[in-house]
Amino acid sequence: MAETSIGHNTVDQLKDAIAKYVNCDEESAKLNDKRAEIRSKVKDLGLDTKAFQDAISRLKKDRSKKDGYDESLATINGVIDGMGGAKDDLFSWMDARQLAKEKAREESKKAREAEAKKNDEFKPATERKPKNEKTLGQTLAEAHPVVQ
Repeated sequence: MAETSIGHNTVDQLKDAIAKYVNCDEESAKLNDKRAEIRSKVKDLGLDTKAFQDAISRLKKDRSKKDGYDESLATINGVIDGMGGAKDDLFSWMDARQLAKEKAREESKKAREAEAKKNDEFKPATERKPKNEKTLGQTLAEAHPVVQ
């Protein structure tokens, strides 16, 4: 490690700054835990936590910025509402992506099942999975019914 030539006083100040900074990280983590708990309670009330956070953020803005935000939001929402059915097409890529994920999952599942079946065929008969779905108990019960 490269040695620096800083004075003893600077080293002490740096150690103090490091300790304070790490303490801030700890305090920040505690605050984040408190915020998460509050969001959880909001979610339990049946409300969207992102909407809750957005509302709080908007409260923090000063009045002139908030008014500008509200006006801009109203304008943007007006344009979106005027798009009619075309607004649904904006996110059609999300539907296609979801379908592709589901198809890939199905293909992966089929490949795993085929591989398991192939591996099962090479096992001795005593280690193979039964070809039917019946348990040993069900098979024995059918083979030897109890007469009452």
